[in-house]
Amino acid sequence: MKNLRLITISLSFALVILSFQNCGDAEAIRNRDPLANSESPISAKQDDQKQLKSSSLTKNLEKIKECSSSKKKSILEEASRGNSSVGVDCNLTLGSKDRITKVLYIQTEKASGISINCNGALIDGSAGTYNGSRSTDMIVVRSKHLGEDKFSRPKNVKISNCRVNGSIRIWGMASNANNDIVRKSSYRKGHAQRARNASPYRISFNKMTIRAHGRTAFFVGPGVTRASITNSTFLGQTPKNGAAIYIEAEAAHTLIRNNIFKLKTGQRELISIDSSGYNTIVGNDFSYLSNGGIFLYRNCGEKGVVRHSSPAKNKIINNVFRYTKDPQKPAIHIGSRQGKGYYCDLDKGYPFGSSKSDLDYARYNIVGENQFIGISSKGLIVDNDKYNLVFSDNKRVSKKVKRESSCYYRNAYPSPYVKSGETLSWFKKDGKIECFQKQLICDDGSFVTKSFKCS
Repeated sequence: MKNLRLITISLSFALVILSFQNCGDAEAIRNRDPLANSESPISAKQDDQKQLKSSSLTKNLEKIKECSSSKKKSILEEASRGNSSVGVDCNLTLGSKDRITKVLYIQTEKASGISINCNGALIDGSAGTYNGSRSTDMIVVRSKHLGEDKFSRPKNVKISNCRVNGSIRIWGMASNANNDIVRKSSYRKGHAQRARNASPYRISFNKMTIRAHGRTAFFVGPGVTRASITNSTFLGQTPKNGAAIYIEAEAAHTLIRNNIFKLKTGQRELISIDSSGYNTIVGNDFSYLSNGGIFLYRNCGEKGVVRHSSPAKNKIINNVFRYTKDPQKPAIHIGSRQGKGYYCDLDKGYPFGSSKSDLDYARYNIVGENQFIGISSKGLIVDNDKYNLVFSDNKRVSKKVKRESSCYYRNAYPSPYVKSGETLSWFKKDGKIECFQKQLICDDGSFVTKSFKCS
């Protein structure tokens, strides 16, 4: 018991945990369903180490340079027919008064490790520009298909401080899941991992202002892993089928943190999580919620593509939902489709994924600390599936409670919840208490790791 004192969880926060457990017995779920314990405490760290073993990536990181003056001149040229886009594989630093009307392509392994700092510059795809008239994504991060299951993909790209009139898309195995390359792969076992191996990895966007028109504002393609959008603002209007953020099938570990959503959608929810798991949605501030907030589902059979993953083990914590009138749709809807799509039979004939079952399997998701302004929280969280933990601290408030987001780890000991800045070192496995061999430090809704020697 002496070693257990290494866990630095405050007594005051332990009292808060009691209120969390009023609305869901986490321990009972862990005991009756072993899949609830399948998270790995250092999976992100192991994933990074695996990615960085690539010698070609290491060499590329060593030789990245600032964009030359001629390259920068090409980037800043006005977009026109035959000259509407430009590839970026160098570090790009812009001035606050710069304006780009070309589509920026960050593609293949050659772009790995680059950074783009706009310093307030405008990437302009608004009406009247060449690309604006075509509703084109203004920043595109993508892999290149080299044949069969081989792809060249960008990794560890950082983009910050940009104003974007238009949309951003991170391609996965393809631009979206409804593609021949994705479709053919989806008919074979192991599709989810193939898609992730083919797709951009750890692409981060920070302090962006995205004014949407014509398309979904921020699109995370099939198989994209560890993308993030943080400290950003979403404005504008999407078409009837457009969302603020769409996370595609087989994508995983997307971080959506501390963003402001003042974007209006045509007919659909603000954030769509389609057959994607392990995403973290924390500390965001949502307005214009008449069409719904965050929906988790599996788009079974669309275009004949088998979805292998499910919207499971997502964390939706400490978000603010602002209402000015009674909503027509939920703020958070877990399992929002459950096989109701007219196209669900189009992927039949395979013994796995959405071909085997049309259900969403939106399970083991965590919903806690969310705040609802202007209306009672009753009915705003709909759980249409099993084994989800919806805690009792999702409450109506008169004004936003400013705080960093807590973290949740299902099998952590002595409690799965920790406040930002606190640490975990122990977890339960098969009824035994074991050491992580790492300290997990809660950093505003997501864990970072630190070396720790168990004694």
